[in-house]
Amino acid sequence: MTLPTSGALSMSQINAEFGRGTNLNSYRGTTWYTDAGASGTFSSGTISMSEFYGKRLTSPESYSQHTFVSASSVFTYGYLRSTTCLGEDVGGQGSFSPATYRSMPVYAFYRNKGNNDLSFILCGNRANADSTFKRIEIVGVATYQRTGAKNYYYDSYSDSTGWVWGLATLQTGTWTVRIYY
Repeated sequence: MTLPTSGALSMSQINAEFGRGTNLNSYRGTTWYTDAGASGTFSSGTISMSEFYGKRLTSPESYSQHTFVSASSVFTYGYLRSTTCLGEDVGGQGSFSPATYRSMPVYAFYRNKGNNDLSFILCGNRANADSTFKRIEIVGVATYQRTGAKNYYYDSYSDSTGWVWGLATLQTGTWTVRIYY
């Protein structure tokens, strides 16, 4: 359910949607979504009732959720190396699990050395991969639209399709990654 976009809004409506009680402070850092596909978190400062207009607890879209472990803040890699999708060995300084997205192996989800780019590579033919996802969200860090990638390519040798974005700073740690389709 999406909360109303205007008019009267009560704490009981907010609690029914988000389930964190009647103290606005308990909503700090809670992820919210809108029907238009936007997402964010409620601020760590003072929260007002007006911030809840048009918000919902769950995404209105379908997504695949993964865990991305970055083992280094300099070289952040998570990858699956498979015989059906060969390519550069990105070093294995992290992991991405589950390592498939909608039945396609994920070859790499990584930050390149020196240029702070994020690459997302799907194995399989170009036709299958081209339209399979809308955006990738590293929860709490950034969202990357498929159509906003600064580079897009298909590699027939490795039978893989890839997208590249400029990456927000990502520290060592474990991150939730949502791939929206």
